[in-house]
Amino acid sequence: MKYYVEGELRNFIFVGEAKRNANMLTCKQLDVVEEMLEEIEPNEGWSETAINDMFWFDFDTICRWLGYESQGELVKEIKNNRV
Repeated sequence: MKYYVEGELRNFIFVGEAKRNANMLTCKQLDVVEEMLEEIEPNEGWSETAINDMFWFDFDTICRWLGYESQGELVKEIKNNRV
């Protein structure tokens, strides 16, 4: 059985390392990522596993979508803004 749910990425329940990565992003950034994911959405849609894998194993791609060269650059900006 397949069960599909449509919702906003900002309300998605991430797990593991994907949760840590997603928590670094603002709601506005998550909205941008959601738009990008919709553009490359597979015919069968995104599974929970695929979304988590993207945020866990391919977070550098997500960071590039947001204008950063890498996850390290995003982390650096977050640290600079907290000071």
